Amino acid sequence: MLLERMRGGLYGFAVGDLLEWPAGACGQSAARMRQEPGGCAAPCAAPADASLTLAAMDSLCGGFDMQDLVRRFSPGWQPGAHSALPRVLPLAFFLFPSAGTEVARSPCAMERIHAVSALTDARPDSLVACGLYVCIACGLLAGQGTEMAVRQGVLSAMRYYLECEGGRFQRELRRWVEMADTQTFAGRAPDGTDAFRTAVHCLLCTQTYPACVQSAARLGGRPAAAAAGSLAGIAYGEASIPAQWRMCIPLRGEMDSLCAKMYAFCALYA
Repeated sequence: MLLERMRGGLYGFAVGDLLEWPAGACGQSAARMRQEPGGCAAPCAAPADASLTLAAMDSLCGGFDMQDLVRRFSPGWQPGAHSALPRVLPLAFFLFPSAGTEVARSPCAMERIHAVSALTDARPDSLVACGLYVCIACGLLAGQGTEMAVRQGVLSAMRYYLECEGGRFQRELRRWVEMADTQTFAGRAPDGTDAFRTAVHCLLCTQTYPACVQSAARLGGRPAAAAAGSLAGIAYGEASIPAQWRMCIPLRGEMDSLCAKMYAFCALYA
């Protein structure tokens, strides 16, 4: 089941990362994927975010090595040019076997999340968003429902930031704590400017992978769709992603190989 959720998260991210890709990058128009399942029947070109996510996952399959991560990111990476969320997605897979849903209880784990996030975006708001994202993803990997994973993930991360980081993130916490009240947060339409908030809103307001990722694409574009797709893919599994959408994913063979390697690596710590 864990392997299926890992594949769902990686595939889910990759599909979301294609939903705002220009039509010319794909054999069939990516716009159709935004409207209906089965809108694509041929692999597309690989977006930069997908390539960097795979680079991070490949590195983590051998353990956490910050120098190796920097080296792998360097060819296609520019600070601030991409969302940090795709880069920390593999960290959820890496940390889950040893930490489970208690990632935020480990200062070392949270520091690693922040360090990888900072390679792309070192702003405090981005660091907190990445911490919350991994905590929520680990809840979903454990089989928690979407509402429980969001609520417990947010609350556990908030405890860490208050107890271990002092006042460093106080300003950011006021902005994120409302997510713990999942029903109220889901009832407020996001403005679409924040990819992570939009992704979590869509995860809470939908019950299937296609509905979640399509809603995020409409509200927040490709960054929100990629973040929402990764969380929904973990929550509902690889099989929840329409088969013809999966056919559009570039580098599917590499993704399958990396998921198998990560699963084998994680088995050592399970």
